[in-house]
Order: sequence, then C-alpha cells, then structure tokens
Amino acid sequence: MKISNTLQETLPDRYGQQAQSALLSGTEALARLPLEQRWRDRAAGLNTGGFISGYRGSPLATYDMELLRLKDRLQAENIKFQPGVNEDLAATAVWGTQFVQLYPGAKVDGVFGIWYGKSPGVDRSGDALMHANTAGTAPLGGAIALVGDDHAAKSSSRSAQSDLQLKAIGFPILYPCNTQEILDYGLHAIAMSRYAGCWVSLKLVTDVVETTAVVDVRPERLNIALPPLPTQPPAGLHIKRNEPPLEMEARLYEHRIPAALAYARANGLNQIRLQPALPRVGIVSAGKSWSDVRAALAILELDDAGAEGAGLRLLKLGLTWPVDPQIVAEFVQDLETVLVIEEKRPFVEEQLRAILRASAHGEIHLMYPMISGREELARANAVLAECKEELKAKKQAFNPKLQVGTMIEIPSAAVTADLLARDCDFFSIGTNDLIQYLLAIDRVNDRIAHLYEPTHPAVIRTLKSVIDEAHRHKIKVSVCGEMAGDAVYAPLLLGLGVDELSMTPPLIPAVKYLLRSMKLSDAQALAAEALKLASAKEIFTLCDEFSRMRVKLT
Repeated sequence: MKISNTLQETLPDRYGQQAQSALLSGTEALARLPLEQRWRDRAAGLNTGGFISGYRGSPLATYDMELLRLKDRLQAENIKFQPGVNEDLAATAVWGTQFVQLYPGAKVDGVFGIWYGKSPGVDRSGDALMHANTAGTAPLGGAIALVGDDHAAKSSSRSAQSDLQLKAIGFPILYPCNTQEILDYGLHAIAMSRYAGCWVSLKLVTDVVETTAVVDVRPERLNIALPPLPTQPPAGLHIKRNEPPLEMEARLYEHRIPAALAYARANGLNQIRLQPALPRVGIVSAGKSWSDVRAALAILELDDAGAEGAGLRLLKLGLTWPVDPQIVAEFVQDLETVLVIEEKRPFVEEQLRAILRASAHGEIHLMYPMISGREELARANAVLAECKEELKAKKQAFNPKLQVGTMIEIPSAAVTADLLARDCDFFSIGTNDLIQYLLAIDRVNDRIAHLYEPTHPAVIRTLKSVIDEAHRHKIKVSVCGEMAGDAVYAPLLLGLGVDELSMTPPLIPAVKYLLRSMKLSDAQALAAEALKLASAKEIFTLCDEFSRMRVKLT
C-alpha cells in the first residue's frame, strides 16, 4: 500500500493538461483523447462539446469504466459520456450530434462524437453506421469509431476482424501500432472527419490496446495540416438536412474519401522507411504487424543500416483503407519483390483468384456490382488482369476468355452504358436498385413505397436506352430483380429487347407459360406503344391488359 501511495505521489497527472508526458495504457490514451481534443479546440478559439457512446467489449472492455472514473473531468470540459444500451443506439446517438449546427438554438460551435465497440458490434450496427457515414459530419464536429479487434479470440467467442465491414460502409481506417499512435491517430481521426466530412475509424487490436507506455502528450507534438480539397463539390462535403440518398452516396465516394486520402498524405500518415542504395525487397505492414516486422528484423540483428544493406525497403501504413496509390507507386520503384504482412485474410484479390481458377473447370461469368462509370470498370479489370498474370506465373489453370459483365443498377451506369459496353461482355440490369435510384424512392419505406413505379416512363426509357447500347456493341443484356419475374412486366421487357430474364425458380413456370403464348412481334408492339405513353398508370394498364388477354392470371 505504501508503494502504491508513493507512486501516486510521484507520477504526474496522466490526464492533466499541463503534463509533458504520461504513463498510459491504450485504454487510458483513448480516455485522454476527448480531453485533448477539447483543449485543442479551446486553443483555436472554438467553443465545442464532445459526446461519447458505445458498448463495451474486449479489447475495449474497460473503456467505459475509465470514462466513468473521469466523469467530473469530462463534464468540466463539456463532454458527455452516455453508455449505450447497445451498439446500434449508441451509433445513432453519435450520428445525431452532427446535426447540431443545422438547427437553431445551438449552444456550441460543434460536437465531436466518439462511438466505441468491438468488431461484432460493427457487424450488428452496420446499418446505423452506414446511414451516419453517408449523411456525413459537421465541419467543427467530426465523428469517429473506436473498433476493438480481438484477432486471437483472447476474450471473444470468435476471432474478430473489422476491416472488411469498415470498408463496406465507407469508413477510412487508421491503424495505430502503439499507445502513442492510439492518442495521435485519435486526434488525426477527428481532424480528418471534420476536414473530409465522413466518419473515420480507429482499428484497435488487443495486443496494442493492452500495452502501457510513456506517451508524449505535449500539444506541440502534433501539428495538423489541412491541404486544399482535391475536389470541390458545389454543396460542399459536410452533413445536410434531408439530402437525397444518391447525392449522399456520391458525395461520400467521389469527394469525401478522396479528401481523407489527401489528409493522410498531407499529414504523413503513411511513411516509407529505409532507402537502400540497391533496393530488392519491399515489406508493407501496418499496426500490430508493423511492430511484428520490426521485432523480426531485430531478432535477425538487422538494424536500419543492416536492413538497408540487405536491400530492404519498408512501407508503414497508418491509413489502411483506402491505400494511397501514390505512395505505393513510389514504394515499389526498382523492387524485385513486395511482401505484404497482415494479421488476417485478404479480401477482393482472393475472391478474384478463386473465380479465375474455377473458370478452368466450367463456364463461369464474372459480374461487377455497383459500377458507376468507365473508370471504375477499368480499375476492376486491371485488378482482374493482375490476378490472371499471377495465376499464369504460378502455372495454375483458368479460363483466359472468362466472360466479364457489369451490373447496371445506378443511374450513372445507365447514362454511360455506351462507354461501359466497350469494356465488358454483357450487361445485367438490376431493376430493384435502378428504379429506386432513378425515382429517388425508398421502396422499403411504407410511407412512400407506393411511389416506387416500375412502369414510370423514365424507367422504361432508361431500360430501352441501355438495351439498345448493349446490342449496338454486340453484347447481351439480362434483367434481374422483381420486375423480371413479374408476369405483367415480362412481355414488356422481352419487347424492349432483353435477351435473358433472371428470377427465383418458383416464378419461372408462370412467366415461361406467358411468354410462350405470344409472338415476339406482339411483345415488340407492346413495348413500342408503352414508350409513347406519358404516365406510369397508363403503361401499367397497357401491360396488365396485354398479359390478361393471353392467360388468365390468378
């Protein structure tokens, strides 16, 4: 007890603003994070607040306990900690903090929000987190997600890896390798979120969070740079009231994610370490794996000079998604081999490789979903080409003439169908999403679902345009979705020129019976008449009467 008291008296206040350094565990660094953010805001002349909510779980199991212990300090800095009933409600509450400036009566310039939870919490809260991220953040607010990954299932029912889910919902991922970086990357995450207008995640693995180290906490240790925005959307990057879903999605992927990448470049979050005179081998790693790589080199008695002498070049990634193509291009110059060290599995490349190998044993077609334009299609085809070359080098069999197609399910793809058709072998029109996006209607929202109209003239004309462009470029076009399996619409689609219809097996007999009861010329005449009509109701009535004349529908 005496020893404990003595240590308490001699150690500086780890949460004090005047401290120069502090002995902190990973959890304590996360607890200090909101305090440092408030001090930085105050020094910049900003009157901000903070809000923290989430649900505990290893390796963040004691985060809420530490925050509760700091309750008075947090309240004194206008930071509210509210443990969540579950991860979903916590994410929704943090999302709400970003709307403060959009309504009258705000008492602060902005509120920074911090959500926390372990990887299964990201799984179950994916919908709430995706909605929050597409909506965006406030310029003086910002929202970050502290995600605990228990890779070795040390305190979990399963091994956890959140990278794939975070990428799927569009969260840039910062991956710290030690306690110092937990605190510094946390501040960078908030700054990036404010700058880019999106949520930013911090991947926190057990081996990093459960370590303790002396951390530099001086304010001047971290100078944040805000570069010019790479794109300038007319309505800006940040959260808005009642923004249409398609505009939110476009803003996230076309403007916010590139801005996050620009922030990472300006602040040196990714770094090339070691510059050998004769580079031979490059090693890429991040987070815990970075520490493992350095430890392995130490075991081999290779200090920096020794590693450079052996021709080693290292790339430390602080931002693991999206990976910066510029620094990668610089890194691989003159290298013979690149080795990527990760704790867990790869994702897209592994899937493509498996598809290519399977294509050697049967007819398999590869189709890209949610392609928005020719540039995305070109990037996807480039990755596919790399995988083919890799399989060739390994002498593994695959079908070199693999058919590659594109889903036409968002308006930008439909409008640029003439460009997409040049670089793929077939189209598949996903009517469910295409109709929803064309008409800006949420078909699962009971209040407005009646406005979801497959026979809207804009839908019919868009389908006709895509089909004509496909045939002009001599590629086939199919339709999948509810419209393809509906006996009322199937004759219309056939008349518009669709080559194939995709539907669930129970719907096949009725649609097949109907289509076999008519001539192709009848369906073409139906389509020609439908294209002349001006309302969804008129077109639906025409199609319904056409089908009923040929078979009694029940």
